[in-house]
Amino acid sequence: MKKPYVQFSKRIVVAVTVSVTALCLAALLLCALIGGAEEVVLVIKAYISYAIVVFAAYSGNSTVEKWLVRKYKDEGDD
Repeated sequence: MKKPYVQFSKRIVVAVTVSVTALCLAALLLCALIGGAEEVVLVIKAYISYAIVVFAAYSGNSTVEKWLVRKYKDEGDD
């Protein structure tokens, strides 16, 4: 039984997102304990910016990866 194909880019995005989410939650907790509302806003803005960049990078990479898989799969059928 073959394993279902999971895009390499998807694995990287999930791993990095989990890491960044953990770091942001730790930063929010630290900011809340210190009492810095401005810092909380900065952390949230940074996380949103990260999400935008990841979405754009993943979408582009996913498209290229799908194209390459299809291209080399079709060449292997010859």
